[in-house]
Amino acid sequence: MDYSFNGDVAAVYGIDEAVFIHNLYWWIRKNEANGRHHYEGRSWTYNSMKAFSELFPFWTTKQVRRIIEKLKNAGALLVGNFNDTSFDRTQWYALSDEVIEIYEGKKVAEKEPDHLPKRAVPIRPNGQMTFAQMGKPIPDSKPYSKPDNLSCAKAQSELFKQFWDAYPKKKAKGDAEQAFKAIAADETVVNEILVAIDQQKKSNQWKEQGGRFIPYPGTWLRGRQWEDETTPEENMRYIGGQAVVDRQEPSGNDILRRRPLRLKREA
Repeated sequence: MDYSFNGDVAAVYGIDEAVFIHNLYWWIRKNEANGRHHYEGRSWTYNSMKAFSELFPFWTTKQVRRIIEKLKNAGALLVGNFNDTSFDRTQWYALSDEVIEIYEGKKVAEKEPDHLPKRAVPIRPNGQMTFAQMGKPIPDSKPYSKPDNLSCAKAQSELFKQFWDAYPKKKAKGDAEQAFKAIAADETVVNEILVAIDQQKKSNQWKEQGGRFIPYPGTWLRGRQWEDETTPEENMRYIGGQAVVDRQEPSGNDILRRRPLRLKREA
């Protein structure tokens, strides 16, 4: 696979950095044209370190981090986080105005590259790859490591439907949807939830009085009650939603059997 870069960018920031920037520039421009991922007055793109390592197989993850850090310190790369969930650490990237101006021909690099021709000529930096200047960057067969917001919303809707279909109390669906969204459940968590629902359906509490004491679905989700340990239901019944253990009183014969025998002494 051929990789491309801008010669003026390479003169300022280095060849490896220019290759990385060129890939980001292509996707940022594509997102800008499609009206996607526009935050804080500029267009962004995102990817994980693992995905970058697959996109650039000649770099290790450590080398990718080094390139990103160098570009951040040079003011060429902006890093942000615009993920929907707080635990998602995927980083977002935007290019500085200076880099954009170089691409648009509004700014000439401070140092002219004396080792690079103006037009595309194959070279081998680090002896690892061949570039064609200003060509198309990495193909879009794998542009991102995660789906866009619309796909995420559709996936969440489908997962919630699985939960709603399985949960026996069909009450306060809107509240249940909000609670489901808050826990940000993926397929693994939903599978755990479905197993727990199936187990708790068999409990006396959920069967008592036609399911009267089954928690509302939103309450059940917020309390993460699919993680509750299953309590043995032997000799247990529910009164007013409270578990009561039936303790059977011993019969007269049981008392006699338990009473120690006293032997009569012969006179």
